[in-house]
Amino acid sequence: MCKEQSFARQLPILPGDELKPDDLPAVFDVVKRQTLQDKFCNGDSSFQEFATNYRAKYEEYMKSYEDYVKKGDPVLPKPSQSTQALEKIYIGPDGLFSLLSRRLANALALEIKK
Repeated sequence: MCKEQSFARQLPILPGDELKPDDLPAVFDVVKRQTLQDKFCNGDSSFQEFATNYRAKYEEYMKSYEDYVKKGDPVLPKPSQSTQALEKIYIGPDGLFSLLSRRLANALALEIKK
């Protein structure tokens, strides 16, 4: 008798280190968060490229949110304007608050991986 096997789909590793306790207050302020992103991008071109592409993907998705809903895209709650302002500034996996931002980051990482 043949035993069925399955393989778990492995999510890509998102760029960025864990945030340090000193960095946490900057996560919730747009200007400080941008400064934090600039610090992480300094000298790391792959992080910078990902952060730039993530921002573009996030903004594009938010502009077309209603179109995605009409097409039957699995609807995730749309974050508030203040959350959107923070989340589009990528600072690493610890800075992704909503399911939507995590989904977009993982999709982008999968695109880059291919």
